[in-house]
Amino acid sequence: MRQITIIKVFLFLCYIVLSLCSDTLMPMLSVQLGEPATFTCTRSNATKNYVYWYKQSPGDNLRLIGKSIIKQEKSTKPEFGPEFSDSRWKIDDDKKISKMSILKTTEEDEGTYHCVVSDWKDPFKWNGTYLIVKGKYYK
Repeated sequence: MRQITIIKVFLFLCYIVLSLCSDTLMPMLSVQLGEPATFTCTRSNATKNYVYWYKQSPGDNLRLIGKSIIKQEKSTKPEFGPEFSDSRWKIDDDKKISKMSILKTTEEDEGTYHCVVSDWKDPFKWNGTYLIVKGKYYK
């Protein structure tokens, strides 16, 4: 268990160093273990948007959390990826913003969360936020 803690701290420090050397910084969100975490993503003004939410743990590939389709300001029921369910995850869409929430965070939730918005006329819009779950390892 101590080895995992050292690896997490090392990866976090690498992320900070790389962020400082980059032209753009990735936003970070910090929550206490067990608290909810909410991420937001701005949608385009198109009449139909596709919104995809992904999770990426350090050293891992992107995994689809869920997706929703918004047609003329009406959202379809979100579809969740195979590793995610609506018992712990929530996706809400309104006129301009899509929100993805983790209802109760665990240590395994730490990582980068990506939002991708696509519509018929604009290229993809992509943004990410790094989630830090404070508790057992971080205070």
